[in-house]
Amino acid sequence: MVMKMTNTENEPDAFITKKGKGVRVYRPFDTRDGRRVPRDYYEFRIARNGRRVKFRLPGNKRDAGPRADEIASFLADTRNTLEQAFELFSPDRVPQKPVEPEKVDPTVGQIIQRFTEQSVELQPSTLAAYTGAIRRIAGFLHKPKPLKRPKTKDHAKWLEAVDSVNFSLFTPEALENFRATMIKQVGSDLQKIESAKISANACMRNAAGLFGRRMLKYYKDFDIPDPIPFREVGMLKERHPRYHSTFDIRDILLKAKEELKDSDLGAYFMVLLAAYAGLRRGEISALTWDQIDFDHSRIWIHTTTEFRPKAANSEYPVDIPEELAIELLEYRSVGIDEHYVLPGSLENRRLRCRQLTKVVTAWLRKQGIQDKKPLHALRKEAGSFIFRKTGSIDKASRFLRNDRRTAERHYVGQTERLVATYD
Repeated sequence: MVMKMTNTENEPDAFITKKGKGVRVYRPFDTRDGRRVPRDYYEFRIARNGRRVKFRLPGNKRDAGPRADEIASFLADTRNTLEQAFELFSPDRVPQKPVEPEKVDPTVGQIIQRFTEQSVELQPSTLAAYTGAIRRIAGFLHKPKPLKRPKTKDHAKWLEAVDSVNFSLFTPEALENFRATMIKQVGSDLQKIESAKISANACMRNAAGLFGRRMLKYYKDFDIPDPIPFREVGMLKERHPRYHSTFDIRDILLKAKEELKDSDLGAYFMVLLAAYAGLRRGEISALTWDQIDFDHSRIWIHTTTEFRPKAANSEYPVDIPEELAIELLEYRSVGIDEHYVLPGSLENRRLRCRQLTKVVTAWLRKQGIQDKKPLHALRKEAGSFIFRKTGSIDKASRFLRNDRRTAERHYVGQTERLVATYD
């Protein structure tokens, strides 16, 4: 087919043909020097069998309209193919751009698999928190009835069921319902309600972690709503009570020396490292002898071959009493482990000293520490003690290796009595 150059000045940019219901015809444009310059032909565009194609037509409305109707009528018969249409009506066809594949509604399992493949830098504990949160919500949204995480023997079946839940069920309304249910389940106890709010926010925040901006580019073949449902729901307002001491840490240290030093040195030093150095349980569990500077009575918290601290500001030296450094040096000579300070097993990848931590937790509860995480309570008490002693939030946060806001919210109280007197 040979097309003649057409004067486009008096021709429309697009029009609808008059035959039947009519089809739309377009004139393509080029951009030259910032101006749109019309080409000297029209196009009829159609999508069929996942392909979006164009047929070149004459450059005037009078001839282009009938030709577009002919093509549309020919393709209305499903027995006729696009290739046949090109041979008949457009041998000098316009090159076609590939059509993007249709997006799919992903399952929770597919999202987790894609996220895991692209998030090799995350700590195992962080990955477990993210995937555990979205699976917990998926269990609630599972149809025909919600699924709660079962005991170990049924875990595989539960995992298969929740991973099959489609992400399209994660609507803002469904997430609001999930969160409301979490809070209603605790009853009318105000303390439990506040705790449930914190847990619900943590669950939402962790599940949303799978949909950070960096990750969205890996989900291009997934039908992910924009904005992400978690962002539409937002967070509940939480109360952040300051740490309130319920025990005397000096009594705990005295009892540890009396009851643990001779019977369980591992438990004894776990208590001391939490109380004197303010170390987290993961830091204690992964602590190596190379991290202890015995000459300067200092512990260096940093990334090792098996451990990475919680945050960037957690990589920091911690000063310890000289007496503790001497005790640790003597303990090293016993030769329990040449590499790690405390006994444990690498089979527990998330917490090497899991069994020892259970022993210490049970012992601390016997001493009257009823916090949800008794070992962490020693860390809080140590930070609060530093604050009471120095009167400085900055020094307390530096000791704890936390940001100032976290230290102020969770670890310290007022340093002096504030009493209204009316003498």
